[in-house]
Amino acid sequence: MNSGARRLRQLINADDLLVLPGAFDAISARLVEESGFDAVYFSGGLSASAYLALPDFGTRTLTEAAAQVGGAAAATSIPILADGEAGFGTVLSVQRMVREMERAGAAGVHIEDQAGARRCGHFAGKELVAVDEHAGRIRAAVAARNDPDFVIVARTDAIAIAGFDDAVARSREYVAAGADVIFVEAPETQEQLRALPKLFSVPVLLNVVEGGKTPFLSVKEVASLGYAAVIYPCTTFFASLFAMRRVLTEFRQTGTSEACWNTMASFEEWQGLVGVSRALAELESFGVASPSVHL
Repeated sequence: MNSGARRLRQLINADDLLVLPGAFDAISARLVEESGFDAVYFSGGLSASAYLALPDFGTRTLTEAAAQVGGAAAATSIPILADGEAGFGTVLSVQRMVREMERAGAAGVHIEDQAGARRCGHFAGKELVAVDEHAGRIRAAVAARNDPDFVIVARTDAIAIAGFDDAVARSREYVAAGADVIFVEAPETQEQLRALPKLFSVPVLLNVVEGGKTPFLSVKEVASLGYAAVIYPCTTFFASLFAMRRVLTEFRQTGTSEACWNTMASFEEWQGLVGVSRALAELESFGVASPSVHL
């Protein structure tokens, strides 16, 4: 069984708030681990942006999503909570998604109740499936997992479309369908934020996005409200965009990156992060340190 799934479940059910910074590729996931966090969130929207430079409108296939998560899982030893989007199709697709994410090394997934061209929870124009349809997705996900510890998170995007009360009612149906965790996307007020953790019999996860619809809260503030877990999906991606744009602008204007070196990682840091020394030692140990030429 997946020890990562068991660990993620333990962390969510612990007394302390579980903080999951977002990752969008293997390197960002490894940096989350190196920074001392206990788990990482693998964002569908941000990984789609990094991979395809396209918006989060369901543009990735399941195969692509699982491969990206698999890369992050191979690069880390901490549990990964992955974005399962809306399940990538019918309930049969939901079941395949769960199995593929388990095989890729994820410790859990969240599945949202959107319909049509699903999108980031902080975008306008979302549509919902019927509550019974999404409850069926959750039941299918629970039935499909090979490891009973694999965490199934039910997400609802109903606040922006049908209001807070409908989001709560939907979430209770998803709990009844077997969800391990509830994720009510994009609360809009402090009152909603305070209310949510007290309304369910299972742990509640919060999503905090810099510049999103939900009032921004620090980890300390989230913990004080009683949430079990919080994801900050955009932090690493937004920081990366800013840094890359800054150095490219400097490079284009001056012909050198030297003015930015104090804000850039070094050549040695890059080698250490990806394990160059270890890989070279492996090559040498198997007698292939120097490539051979065959004519």
